[in-house]
Amino acid sequence: MKTKKTQKVTLSWKAPETVVYQRGLLWKINASIALFLGITLGIYFHALTFSIAIAAFAIAYYLVGRKPIRQVQNEISELGITLDRKFYPYAQIKRFWIIYEPPAVNALHLHIKGNVFTEIKVQLADQNPETIRRALKPYLTELPNQHESFSEILLRIIKI
Repeated sequence: MKTKKTQKVTLSWKAPETVVYQRGLLWKINASIALFLGITLGIYFHALTFSIAIAAFAIAYYLVGRKPIRQVQNEISELGITLDRKFYPYAQIKRFWIIYEPPAVNALHLHIKGNVFTEIKVQLADQNPETIRRALKPYLTELPNQHESFSEILLRIIKI
């Protein structure tokens, strides 16, 4: 498989664009209660802007959540990494790390060089993290022993 005329793809996989959480009735009830409390407290403490922000967040979250999750094609080649048709040459990637904590987390993180710190998180789906690591090690520096940030853990626990 080739993505460019001179580019040999070493590894290729499809994965969801983002993690898909199963949210049952209990989650929806708890989210509704939290939404109601947030808006009510904002009104009670005369923080109308806070209430509007909470409502806007809820509406945006609902609208975004209705979109089906896309399957993204990812490729590792001898020249760089292609994520959903966007090519990143190895010279543009500072380092990588893999967080593998089954069954909840299986993700590749890329630190992209630039003016502002940019981190791209790529879902590995059913890919073996060791296979990904071996494919990237000849080209990039690995940041070992990384863990999910507190915010990532919190968002995973509350399923948003």
